[in-house]
Amino acid sequence: MEDHIKQLVEEIRRKTKIIQSYVLREESGALSSEASDINKANVSRRGGIMASLYTSHPADSGLTLDLSLEINRKLQAVLEDTLLKNITLKENLQTLGSEIERLIKQQRDPEDAVSRK
Repeated sequence: MEDHIKQLVEEIRRKTKIIQSYVLREESGALSSEASDINKANVSRRGGIMASLYTSHPADSGLTLDLSLEINRKLQAVLEDTLLKNITLKENLQTLGSEIERLIKQQRDPEDAVSRK
């Protein structure tokens, strides 16, 4: 069982690195605030299940394999949902930008016709 837990922890570390590399490619405005980082550091010092998540190594004996897998599934679902929503929001922003550009051009065209006369 310990070997399996070590494998899971290693898998979480790999996934964490993937997520970190993705976040680093994103705009800096999307990164967490300094206050959030300080809060995570405080939580990891106190121990518990959340500390295990933030530090990528078991900090609480209550973190069983089943609980770890359940937390991982839920976090993955949240991540996937958030990514999907972000993609949708970006598409909506592009659509709104195109619509605003079209309306501005449409508004200028009658003005140009009047000023030419």
